[in-house]
Amino acid sequence: ESWKSSTKKLGTPFHPETELELEAFVYPNPFTGKVTVSVKNQSLSYGSFNVEVYSQFGTRIKSLLAESYSSSFEIDLSGVAAGLYFIKIVPLTQTQFSGKVLKAVKM
Repeated sequence: ESWKSSTKKLGTPFHPETELELEAFVYPNPFTGKVTVSVKNQSLSYGSFNVEVYSQFGTRIKSLLAESYSSSFEIDLSGVAAGLYFIKIVPLTQTQFSGKVLKAVKM
């Protein structure tokens, strides 16, 4: 009898099946100084987020706690060089939402 992969999708304690997708986008993109992250999920419009910014090479260049007021928050990236950046946002209060990674380009 040969092995076959399971067709069932099972959750784990770290990735539960009930995880909801965080809907967000960043603007302006491309940017020159500050970027605004806009969160589309109504239940997260006034929440706290862990935010990490990574360079295109995977180096973490900024880590902060952001508070969303009326569905958005700003991140000051005026001190970084031109290039591609990844902004990882993870909600602290609504833990059923997965984190999200956004791409932004500095001119």
